Amino acid sequence: MLRTLRIENFRCFQAFELQQLGKLNLLVGTNNSGKTSILEAVQLLNSQSNLESLREVMIGRGEYILNDEGAGGSELDVRHLFYGHE
Repeated sequence: MLRTLRIENFRCFQAFELQQLGKLNLLVGTNNSGKTSILEAVQLLNSQSNLESLREVMIGRGEYILNDEGAGGSELDVRHLFYGHE
């Protein structure tokens, strides 16, 4: 069980820390305040470097670039994963 979660340079967080986590935790906040990003960080941490989880998160958010090539493929737009991306 996580007792503390520290997130750095991930999505909207330059630095963020949750302390004294318990068995059940409630995340509340206004729209676009980072609640989903916290859950994604935990999901990616729990995936133990399985890149399929990362792919699912990014496709779920529509963070991909369609290739102009006729193959109809797409590439993940990973810059959205980093704080302050351009």
